[in-house]
Amino acid sequence: MEKTSGFAIAALVLGIISLFLGWIPVFGQILCLLAIIFGIIPLFGNKSGKGMAIAGLVLGVVMLIIGLIFFAALGSVFSDSNHLTEKKVKAQSLPKCPSNAPYYWASDKMCHSVLESTEITNEDSLQQCEANIMQAECQKYGLIYTDYSEFAKFITCTKEGSYTVDDINNPGVYLQVYAPKRSLEKACGAYTAPTGKEGCVEQHLSTLCGKEGLIYTDYSEVAEFATCTDDGFYVMNDLSDAKKYQQVHIKQDALDAICENMS
Repeated sequence: MEKTSGFAIAALVLGIISLFLGWIPVFGQILCLLAIIFGIIPLFGNKSGKGMAIAGLVLGVVMLIIGLIFFAALGSVFSDSNHLTEKKVKAQSLPKCPSNAPYYWASDKMCHSVLESTEITNEDSLQQCEANIMQAECQKYGLIYTDYSEFAKFITCTKEGSYTVDDINNPGVYLQVYAPKRSLEKACGAYTAPTGKEGCVEQHLSTLCGKEGLIYTDYSEVAEFATCTDDGFYVMNDLSDAKKYQQVHIKQDALDAICENMS
């Protein structure tokens, strides 16, 4: 009777053990490698037990691959966790700036006033100034500036720089700050007032908002009302505070009639 290869038996035993211990870092991978090596050797010999050798070889290969995928995924999770922790710590390390943002922004553990800077002279300076203001707006609510939509006219502020659909209804994690481009440019001292009829309309709307002790922020031609705010920006919670937000309704036809000779 042909003698069974000891390597084949060892390969099968190690392969079976790797099913249970292959998840242990380093030790598990060594078990799998030994099962593979001991499974290959009998395939080139004359002794019986090649079936056991192949079984041990397959178990070793499969568990080695699964183990590597598992540890790679685990490493990715820890990496993402560390990245989010760093962003959170960075946000928490920023100082509490004066409440009259957007004229203040935090950087390098200091508060700076946008008005400290000289006149905005180029597009890069304007973009940096606007970014500083948006950062300051989010910081007012203990959040991180994440994105800005010029089309939708709002700043997205989040807790960790990212968000999911489930976060949208949680103001402690996700918040939209309404911020038309006009307000950002005015805060940076780079706004050019329109002339002619458009300038007349803006002046009239500014007067209407001024009567409410607020500043003209935006006008909706669809809803036909002017948005008046205390600083050019607002969040949903401000809608119930008359000192921060009010709507002045005036039809587009009325504005056209007032400014019809200003073309």
